Amino acid sequence: MSENTAALVYGVVSETFVSGPYLTNGEDNEPLFPKIQNGYYYFLDKQIENGDMHDDAGVLGRHSMNFIIAIYDADTDTLYYGELDT
Repeated sequence: MSENTAALVYGVVSETFVSGPYLTNGEDNEPLFPKIQNGYYYFLDKQIENGDMHDDAGVLGRHSMNFIIAIYDADTDTLYYGELDT
């Protein structure tokens, strides 16, 4: 999973920067998805007009976000899906 997608799903904390998670359970700001050790992910940027809709390079720098993320956990045979439109 790319660093930007991981920030959207699980959040990122460094010495100088805190961001996300953007997909949460809505109650205590915990990530919507569990940590996946063995699986696959899919990212679709619904806000991009020209370019690659699967490129997450600019998503964290925007004032609004419109994307879909799906994560498949191969260990549990479970598909997780989340969508954010701000």
